[in-house]
Amino acid sequence: MLLSGSGRYSDPWHPFNETSEALAGLLRERALRVKVHGDVDGALASLSRAEAADLPALLVVNVGLPRDGGP
Repeated sequence: MLLSGSGRYSDPWHPFNETSEALAGLLRERALRVKVHGDVDGALASLSRAEAADLPALLVVNVGLPRDGGP
């Protein structure tokens, strides 16, 4: 699972879409299945509800600091 900066995790200085796709490409070259999530909070919430067998083997985080003062 790759979390990509968007919404409150984006900023004007980092091209998160491009860097996330580059990271996903590198992981796919190593025969890993990658799902990119732009809804960072939603993806993290889904992990907290997932059964152990459904958790990703790897979590890659490519985001900026939250821009709304939230945690």
